[in-house]
Amino acid sequence: MVNPVITEVSQETQNFNHGCLSVPCPNRCAVTSPMTIRVTYLDPLDEMREHDVNYTGTDAVVLWHELTHIVSGKTYMDVTFEALPVNDLLQFYKLINNELRLRKTTAQKNIPELTVPPFHFSVRIDNGVPRLDSKVLEEIIPKISDETLMGLSNQAHCVLKSR
Repeated sequence: MVNPVITEVSQETQNFNHGCLSVPCPNRCAVTSPMTIRVTYLDPLDEMREHDVNYTGTDAVVLWHELTHIVSGKTYMDVTFEALPVNDLLQFYKLINNELRLRKTTAQKNIPELTVPPFHFSVRIDNGVPRLDSKVLEEIIPKISDETLMGLSNQAHCVLKSR
């Protein structure tokens, strides 16, 4: 796909547990995304002809995830933070920063990052609303590297400031 553009998204949505190589940790989040998306793009394997295609189900989730990330510059964590209720996002932010402070005061060595199962799902969709599962987050935070925690903290802080 060259110059892909999402031209239409369905009102109908689906929930999917997202992860991404750009957020290298075992934390995953449920994200609500469109059930169907329509994408226009040029196809280099078809003499750069324009294509206009509808994608549904998992294909729509994957393409929406990638285009949101690549074209809009947002990771699944950005999308999650923007959708979380403010109190949940504030709790997420506090838990991460408490862990970072603890590591500084105890001179804890940096945690090696592993992005292999088991994965932990700290955000779930409850009646159509993303909600933080703080118990899961508390369990997984000690397994996340300083760099990733700082990145998540900065992302959460930016979203909190914008609200």
